[in-house]
Amino acid sequence: MRFDLAINAMVLKLYKTHYDYCLYPMILQDIKPKTIKDTIQNTKQYSKEVDKLGRKSFRYVGEKAEIIFNKSKEIITGWLKK
Repeated sequence: MRFDLAINAMVLKLYKTHYDYCLYPMILQDIKPKTIKDTIQNTKQYSKEVDKLGRKSFRYVGEKAEIIFNKSKEIITGWLKK
């Protein structure tokens, strides 16, 4: 599968499954699927983190936004950079 198609599929899945509690605030900030895709494809900084409960997360920092995924590749949160 082509990389860009895989990212589009991932973004659509995330919008369907996590709309209420994590994507709605991102939509209020005007973070669009194109911005999420751009952040993943053009990552300026990437880090893996583990919180106190042992949950892994992956932080993608792009030119326009920062997006944080969990180990299941679901968006935890994200915000626009100013």
